Amino acid sequence: MCSSKFAAFLVLGILSFLSLASVSPSSQEARSADIKEPRIDVGNALPRIGMACGCFFTIEDASRSGENVNSMEAAYVPERILGQSPQQVMDLMTVMVPNFTYAVDKVDSRIIHIKDKRLSGIEHYGLDQTIGPLEFQGDVVGLVNAIGKLGVPITHPTQVGIGEPVDRGSQIRVKGNSMQVRAALSNFIRLEQKKSRVLWIARTSPDNRPVTTQVYFVW
Repeated sequence: MCSSKFAAFLVLGILSFLSLASVSPSSQEARSADIKEPRIDVGNALPRIGMACGCFFTIEDASRSGENVNSMEAAYVPERILGQSPQQVMDLMTVMVPNFTYAVDKVDSRIIHIKDKRLSGIEHYGLDQTIGPLEFQGDVVGLVNAIGKLGVPITHPTQVGIGEPVDRGSQIRVKGNSMQVRAALSNFIRLEQKKSRVLWIARTSPDNRPVTTQVYFVW
C-alpha cells in the first residue's frame, strides 16, 4: 500500500517537473522579447516627434532630493509608439512615464507643454503665475531675468549639464498686458527660425526653500 502511494507521488512529481520545464522556456522567451524591444528615451523621442508633426515642446521638470534632474527626459518608452499621432504619443507617455502630463498651447497649437504633475501642487509656482503689462526686447537670458525682477521665482541657471545646447543670444520681443509666464516664454519665439524642437527647459527642486525654477532656452 505504501509502495503504491509512493509510486503515485513519484509519477505526479515527474509530471509536474516536465510541465514546469515545458512552460519555463517560453516564459523566459517572452520576457526576453520584452527586454529586446527597441526603446528610446523621451529626450531623444521629442525631436523625432517634432520633426514628423511640425510641433515644438517645452519641458517643466521637477526633481526631489535624490532624484535625477532630468527624470522625465531620461525615461524610456517603446520606440514603436512614435509612429502614432502626436496626441496619441503624448497620451501613451502620460501612462508610461511617471508624473508626465502635457497640454497644447492655447495660442499656438504647434507648441506642446510637458509638465511634471507634481509642480501643480507648488503654491506660487513660477510658470503658472500671471504677469503684465510686460514689454521686453533683448536676448532670451534677459527675458528670464526680466520676468524674475517682477517677483516671479524664476532665474536663468549659471550652470547646465555638459552637452546641453543652451541658447543665450537669440533675440526676442515680448509685449502684452496680461499673460502667464509660460506664455511669455513661448508665444513670442519665431518658430521658423528654431533649430531645436524643444523651445526651453525649466527645472524645479520642490524640496528647496524658497522654490525657484531655473529656465533656459535650447539652441
